[in-house]
Amino acid sequence: MPEIHLHVSPIFLTTFRDLVEGFTRHVGVQLAVQADGPDPDDEDLMEAWREGLLETVRDDCAQLMLLLNDSGLGQDKVVLSEEAALSVLRACSAVRLKIQQLFLKPYGDEQLEEGELDFDEMSIELQQVYACYIFLAGLQEVLIQEL
Repeated sequence: MPEIHLHVSPIFLTTFRDLVEGFTRHVGVQLAVQADGPDPDDEDLMEAWREGLLETVRDDCAQLMLLLNDSGLGQDKVVLSEEAALSVLRACSAVRLKIQQLFLKPYGDEQLEEGELDFDEMSIELQQVYACYIFLAGLQEVLIQEL
């Protein structure tokens, strides 16, 4: 079972929790990317397929929020089932995509992934959002290593 041990200040974690909670509401309403379904000509099947995807995303985001609300996160090891870890991993991806679409569009993928942005030049709001984006990336890396 994957174990997560991150050293995170409680204030930092509270800020991320609030940001992620807001982003998860956006993620569960509309898919972050255009996805072709099983049969584009069958509207009912496509609608059911999209709704199934959105339901999975909402469930994944709920699992991420459970992790972020865990009182041990940031202080103690947190043990997740493999299924929960995969769910959190997917939620991190979905939330990071939404952050990128809503706030970080002017920056290229390479800049974002390599951390080549001038943090000091950003507004406080954008600093928080970008820090959340980086935190989720780090969480993904930890989960991938554990899985």
